[in-house]
Amino acid sequence: LEERQRGAEQRAQRRSGLAAARRLAEAELAELERALAALRAALAEAEQRAAAATQAAQQAAAAVEQARQELEATRGRRSRAEEEAAQKRRALADAEARLESLTRLQRSYAGTFAGVKAAMQWAESQRRAGFTLVSSILRVPPQIETAIEVALGSRLQHIVVERWEDAEQAIEALKRSGAGRATFLPLDTIRARHSPADDRGRAQRTDAGEQGDVLGVAADLVEVDERYRVVADYLLSRTLVVRDLAAARRELRRLSGGWTIVTLSGEQVSTGGAVTGGAQVKESGTLRRERELRELPQQVAELRQAFEQAAAERAELDRAAAAAERALQEAEHARRRAAQEAEARRAELESAQRDVTRAEADLALRQGRFQQIAADLAELEAQGQALAAEQAALETRRAEARAELERLRAEEQAQAEQDQEARARIEDARVAATSAESEVRAGRALRQATAQNMARLAEQIASARQRADELQRERAALDARNRDLEATHSSLLAQIDELRALIDPAEQDLAAREAALSDTEQRESALSAELLEAESAYG
Repeated sequence: LEERQRGAEQRAQRRSGLAAARRLAEAELAELERALAALRAALAEAEQRAAAATQAAQQAAAAVEQARQELEATRGRRSRAEEEAAQKRRALADAEARLESLTRLQRSYAGTFAGVKAAMQWAESQRRAGFTLVSSILRVPPQIETAIEVALGSRLQHIVVERWEDAEQAIEALKRSGAGRATFLPLDTIRARHSPADDRGRAQRTDAGEQGDVLGVAADLVEVDERYRVVADYLLSRTLVVRDLAAARRELRRLSGGWTIVTLSGEQVSTGGAVTGGAQVKESGTLRRERELRELPQQVAELRQAFEQAAAERAELDRAAAAAERALQEAEHARRRAAQEAEARRAELESAQRDVTRAEADLALRQGRFQQIAADLAELEAQGQALAAEQAALETRRAEARAELERLRAEEQAQAEQDQEARARIEDARVAATSAESEVRAGRALRQATAQNMARLAEQIASARQRADELQRERAALDARNRDLEATHSSLLAQIDELRALIDPAEQDLAAREAALSDTEQRESALSAELLEAESAYG
């Protein structure tokens, strides 16, 4: 009954504690609900910031891709501009080299007769103005260069001078030097070879040529400064240019004596009926070189301007590429910053989500505890009521138990005396049993130790026999391996001897081939030098 009273006191204390815990739990629940609402609001803000940071990162990545595409496009344009500038630089170098080569040939009078060259050099040394070759005063269209060159032949090297006296003095100089002969065309004495009637015939032939295969009189087809017009008329006024031999034969019937007909491919027909032709004419190219000398300066200037423009465009593209690279780097920096910001916002969002999850779990736990406290309080109330009824019944049973206790104590006293005698007898039997058990345990331990020693010896004997067998097998395998290695060694020595026998002839053959290759390279270098000299000689 006292124990029941102590239990009732404990339950009262527990009820008081649970009530205080309930009040505390209610306050904590209210605080947790407020904190959870704040965390959910922070989570919503973190989601918005994370979405904005993700969008900014995507925009930064798109800006990086656009900057990279612009950089690639700019590099492509720069590469094409570099290639174009290189092509124009090579074209300019080729034109300048060609111009320099032609100028050098012109100044050295390469390809001219010895007398012509000597006369021109004499005029230069005497500073005589007005000395010029016929090939230098004519401006011939490219399509009739072959025809005019065939028509003029060596007369392309006639020297045009201002006065008769210049020609006389030059001839005297050639006589003194013995350098050769030359033909001079003094402008003050030269006369054209046609009459007014020829002019009327020339006009008729030119009109006919405009409608058929006759290109016209050669003097009318070339361009020349007006002061040299008399020279062109003197040399070409009785030369007719036609397309082919069929046209030449038709025109031959219409012409009077003293005319020459030339075709575009280089055939030549005289009014006397003689025809000169055959394989394609390979002329000296004098008129072509003169035309190139007139055209190349302008071409060089245009090519230089084009190259400078291409170089400027390439420089501009270099700057654009540098700007694009800077833009790409800035975009990369912005993308990394945006990615870092997005990562930070995602981490912040995940942290907020974890906080909300923890707060919700904590709130659910506190709610569970609160419900448990309420259930415990209800259970304690029910237990209190049950215990009150039980306590009344226990008081009645207490009185009955005391009477029964007195009776039992008397019986217990008698039984205690009997038990004392029985314990004495039991103690004697226990001492005897203990001594016998000690002897038995000692015999068992000795037998077990002997059996264990015998088992270990048997195991050691079996292991030794097994090891001996293994060593025997290993020895047999090593003997076989040793025999195989000796055979392999002998085979390798034989192969080495065979290879040495093959190497010596191969080395001798290789030395002979290297000597032949060296001779071939020397002959190739000599032939290349001769080819370069031949190309330089033929322009």
